[in-house]
Amino acid sequence: MEHEALAFAGRLSATPQPCHVECGSNKDLEKLKKWELPTVYLVRNVTIETLLSFRSLVIDCGTKHERVDLSTILLGKDKICLFRGSYRSTKQIARSCRTLLKNAIEENDLNVYFIGISDLLFDSLWDRANRKKNLLIEKEKKSSPAGKAPQPVNRSQLLLHLMPRYDIPKDLIKKFAGNSDEARLVRQMILRAAHQDNPVLILGETGTGKEIVARAIHEQDKSRKGPFTPVNCAAISPMLFESELFGHVKGAFTDAKEKKDGLWKMAGNGTLFLDEIADLSLDHQAKILRALQDQVIHPVGSMEDIRVEAHIIAATNRDFYAMVQAGKFREDLYYRLRSFTIFTPALRNHPDDIPLLARILWKEISKPGKRKLPRAIISELKAAPWYGNVRELKMVLMYLFGLFGTEHLTVNHLRAVYRSQNLEPGELRSLASMESPGFHTAECLRHLKKADEVLRAIKVTLRPVLYGQRKESPGMTEIVRSLQNHVAELEVLCLHPLLFRHVETFDSVRKWNAGFKKLIPLLQRRRVSGIPAYWQANLRAGYKEAQNRIFREAEELMNKS
Repeated sequence: MEHEALAFAGRLSATPQPCHVECGSNKDLEKLKKWELPTVYLVRNVTIETLLSFRSLVIDCGTKHERVDLSTILLGKDKICLFRGSYRSTKQIARSCRTLLKNAIEENDLNVYFIGISDLLFDSLWDRANRKKNLLIEKEKKSSPAGKAPQPVNRSQLLLHLMPRYDIPKDLIKKFAGNSDEARLVRQMILRAAHQDNPVLILGETGTGKEIVARAIHEQDKSRKGPFTPVNCAAISPMLFESELFGHVKGAFTDAKEKKDGLWKMAGNGTLFLDEIADLSLDHQAKILRALQDQVIHPVGSMEDIRVEAHIIAATNRDFYAMVQAGKFREDLYYRLRSFTIFTPALRNHPDDIPLLARILWKEISKPGKRKLPRAIISELKAAPWYGNVRELKMVLMYLFGLFGTEHLTVNHLRAVYRSQNLEPGELRSLASMESPGFHTAECLRHLKKADEVLRAIKVTLRPVLYGQRKESPGMTEIVRSLQNHVAELEVLCLHPLLFRHVETFDSVRKWNAGFKKLIPLLQRRRVSGIPAYWQANLRAGYKEAQNRIFREAEELMNKS
C-alpha cells in the first residue's frame, strides 16, 4: 500500500520533499529504518491509523500537546514512532520537525517518525513542496551544460553518488559515528571491504579511527568465524617480531623453551590487523609478502608449512606512497596491500560531525545522568581543526571533566584546558586558506601524485600476467578485483579535470583508462596468453605517455611553487 508523504531528512532541509511511502507489509517498514539519518514523514492522520496495525514495528506516541516539545515524546524509542500533531499552521509544523531532527542528530537517534496532520495542512504543504521542487529542477537545467546532470562537489559526494548504496546496520552507524558525507563513505567502504578476501589497507592520520574501521570490517564479514587479532607492528621489538607473528618451535633460540603459535596462526580464518605496518623493517616486509603470496607461514626454526587463511587488514598514518618512492617500503608489498584502500578522514575535513562526536565522548567520560555539554562549548570545539583528530578531542574533554566536572561549565573552562596544553584558541585556526593559489597548487600536486600511484598499482598488479610470474602471484580472481578497484579510482580522479592543470595530461590518463578497461574481460575469461601482446600493441605506449605527462606537470608545479 502506497501513501503520500512529505519527508524531512536529517539534513534539516527548509522544505520537506514530496514522496510516496510503501507501507503494505512489515518488510516495507523495516526498509525505512535502514537510513543513516533520522527522518520525519508528514502524513495524513488516516495514514497513522493504517500504520497502527503493524504493532511489532511501531509505537503509538499519542497526540501532541501544544506546550510539549516533540523530542521529549519521540526520542529514545526502539520502534518507529507514530504521532498525531495538533498543528494549526504549516510554519509551526516545519519548525517543530526541524527542532526534532536537530535534537535527534545531537543524540545520535536514527529513528523514523511518522507525524499525522490534517488533510488541509497536508495538501497545502504538498502543493508548496511540489512547486519548489519543479522550480529547482528548472534552475538546475538552466545552470548545467546540456545533457549533463550536476555533479556533487567533493570526493566523498562523488563516490557516494557513483556507488550503489548498501544498507548500513545500526550498530555500524554507532561504531563509526557521523552524519557527514565523509563518515557515510567510510561506512559504505567498510561493508564493501567485508565482502572480499583481498587485503585491505586503511590510511589516515593519527586518531581518525583506523582500528575502529578494521574491527568493523571483521564484524561485518559474516564468513569469518575466527577472532580479530590486532598486531601493533611499531610496538613489538624487531628481534621478537617474527616469533610473535609466525611463532617458533622449541629450541629455535636460547629462550625458546617450548613451542609457541604465532598470532597469524592464532587468527585462524578471522582477521589479522597489522597496525602501523609502515614501521616494519625491509626484512620483515619480505617475510610478510611471502606469507601473503603463498598463504603459508614458517615458524622460527621450523621447515613445516602452516596454511593460513586470515583476512589481512593493514593500517598506517604515514605517507605510504612516499615511503615506497624513497625505498623505505617494498613496492611489491605495498601494491599487494592496497588492492582495496579506505581513507579515514581527518576531523577538520568534516567539522559538522564534531558536535555529535563530542556528545558521544562526553557521555563515555562523564557519569551517566550528568549534565550535557553546553552549546557554547560545542561551538568552540567545532571551531578548532583538531590535528590529533578524535583522539585529541577525547583528550581535551577528559581534561575538561577531570579539572572542572560537569557543573556550570563555560567556554572559559574549555579555554583554560587549551592553555594548559599550550593551545591558544587563536592558534587553533591556523589552516591555510582554501582560496589561496598555493592551496590550489598543492591540490593539483596531490591529484597528480594519486594518478601516478594508481597507474603504477595497475602495472604492478598486472605484472605476473605480463611477465609470466605465475607461481608466486595471487589468483586471477584477486587480480581482476584489484584492477577493477584501480580503474574505478582513475575514473574518480578524471571527474576533476581542472586538477590535472593541462588538458593533454587529463586526456592521456582518461583515454588510457578507457582502453585498459577492455583488457579486464580478457582476464575474466582467462584469456591470459593474449594479454602481453594486447598490452604491447594497445596500452604500453599510452601508459608511458600518461606517466611522462604526469611527471612533467608535477615538476612544473613544484618549480613554480
